Amino acid sequence: MKHAKNKQTPKNKYSASATIGIIITALAVVLFISGAVMFFVSNKPASQKNPPKTPNSATEPSSTAGAATADSAPTSRPTTVPDFTLPAPTIPDIDNAPQIFIDFLKEGGIDLDAVADAGAEQLVVVKSSGSSAHIFFFENDGGMWKIDSPLSCRGNVGAEGTAEPGEEGESPEATFKGFYPIVSAFYQDEAPETGLDTVQMDPESFSGLSDDPSDYSCGFMYELNTGTDNGGVNQYFHTGSTPTAGDISINSKMLQSYLKNLDFGKKPYILII
Repeated sequence: MKHAKNKQTPKNKYSASATIGIIITALAVVLFISGAVMFFVSNKPASQKNPPKTPNSATEPSSTAGAATADSAPTSRPTTVPDFTLPAPTIPDIDNAPQIFIDFLKEGGIDLDAVADAGAEQLVVVKSSGSSAHIFFFENDGGMWKIDSPLSCRGNVGAEGTAEPGEEGESPEATFKGFYPIVSAFYQDEAPETGLDTVQMDPESFSGLSDDPSDYSCGFMYELNTGTDNGGVNQYFHTGSTPTAGDISINSKMLQSYLKNLDFGKKPYILII
């Protein structure tokens, strides 16, 4: 009797490959989950990742407030400073003289026709205020009246200010108002540089005046029309820093400038108002 052979159970030929497949699948799942987590973390709102720092108002400025202020602040513009330096006025002809010139003439009781009739091409204006004065120099240059601004200065008139001229001649303490011709320059020791005719005078000519005689070292004279048969009386424009006995005074430096600019050929006049 033949004995039957015991059949051996065959080995599962897919067991190794199945194991590998499972491992690969597991790794894929892990990688997928890891990628999803990283994607979620990287795309979180900035406010959640880095919450804004609350500034300490006592020690730290708020960057948000600073940015808002910078953005909302108006654009600064350069400040325009007005120019107060006025040029000397010029005019096309005598009928359009500078307004200040017209105003001075009107205050002195004359007009442009009177200036033209006198033939004056230079005019010294003495604008009095009490015993003090502002003094200006105008010149007709080629038909155009101009103010010579560098010659504008402070000065002095009589201790009693100014007065209307009287029939009895010179007032002892007041300077007469009016429109008078400038006749010549005067000096005691050395002739000044000037376009005027010059006259040398003896120091004793000024000894009777109440002004300091040294103030009369040089200057110019203008002729008052007293309205009498004796003709005019010469009055002095000289150096000095105090009210006078009826003359007009300015500092020595400005007086020298006036003498240099005055020209007898231009028939200079003086207007005292």
